[in-house]
Amino acid sequence: MHSLLPLLRSALPALLAATASLSATSLLIPTSAWAQTPGVLQFSDLKKDFGSVVEGEDLRHDYAFEVTGSGPIKISNVHASCGCTIGKVMIGGNAYTFNEPIPPGTKGVLQAWLRTRGYRGVKASTIDVFNDGQQGKVQLTISANIQQFLQ
Repeated sequence: MHSLLPLLRSALPALLAATASLSATSLLIPTSAWAQTPGVLQFSDLKKDFGSVVEGEDLRHDYAFEVTGSGPIKISNVHASCGCTIGKVMIGGNAYTFNEPIPPGTKGVLQAWLRTRGYRGVKASTIDVFNDGQQGKVQLTISANIQQFLQ
């Protein structure tokens, strides 16, 4: 190693000068290979409180969203915190297939239902929307104060 040290010291300035003149285009990497900035899954609202309701109804709220930014996103999963809540992603009136790219400018809705049958009192549930956009996960909340049907 000690015999290589003088050689490395003399070669280092030439190596640094050569690398300083390189640019991204001279590295033979096509510009399409550079990672695109991920988009953003932008919801118009994150919470829906139905207030006081009578037990037995299935309450529905549509969370409108748009993909903003310069790159597409993919939704990988929608997970509700309990079995009383269901979520479904719709784009252009059609059910969304998980992991399909959604281009910037696309609008859609996440349809959420809160079941009230068999529940009393304040019921709140979260819906996690997992995606590969800038935020990774968006959490939506749906809630109601459920009153007994007959007292």
